[in-house]
Amino acid sequence: MEDKFLVELGDYKILNEDDPIGYVRDIHTCIAILIHKDKYSALLHVESYQANINIDNFVRLLRNEDDNQIKDIDIFVGEHTSIGNLSIIKFILHKLKIHYNIYNIFENLSKETSVGYNFLTHEYYMVEMDKGKPTFIRKLIK
Repeated sequence: MEDKFLVELGDYKILNEDDPIGYVRDIHTCIAILIHKDKYSALLHVESYQANINIDNFVRLLRNEDDNQIKDIDIFVGEHTSIGNLSIIKFILHKLKIHYNIYNIFENLSKETSVGYNFLTHEYYMVEMDKGKPTFIRKLIK
């Protein structure tokens, strides 16, 4: 069964008025990034482990669009995300003078990690799986 909300490893999803909800899960060494623009938010599941990181989609989504500027960026890291890989992301954002915030990924008592977002309501979610289907639990970021 396909999960239309899930952003797979190394992929991204555009969240907008027509398709507002997405989430990533199983973030331990990887990085989840939400790029908030005027017309949409992009949710990325950035592959990151040891001294390797794949930032192709991240760099592509940072490109300037005259009618759709970046407002800010949320970065969610896992317990084992490499400091060096995170530094690469931060370096790029500093060079482009883009504001960002860094948070720990949401984790439940079963050690499942995830973050979800709703573009329409601007709410963040912890996502738990129940019989193969996602259950969204609203969370506040801090």
